[in-house]
Amino acid sequence: MFQRVCNRYISSAAELPIYTFMVDLICYRPVSDTDKDMSSLTVCWLGDDIETSLPELINREISSVEWDEYAVDGSF
Repeated sequence: MFQRVCNRYISSAAELPIYTFMVDLICYRPVSDTDKDMSSLTVCWLGDDIETSLPELINREISSVEWDEYAVDGSF
């Protein structure tokens, strides 16, 4: 049985990447509801190594996230 993970196919759970990364992002501006205070989004990805500093890695991975498409408005 094959699973699609991070645009590649793997044959078993034993072949999953070593690391699971997760960041919780907050923007102090709502996406669509002007009555809200902020918007937020949690982004997760898998990887086999850490080639750069974590801030550089996070910036690279989240740069293509479509914030307005996936973030959720909220209040403090």
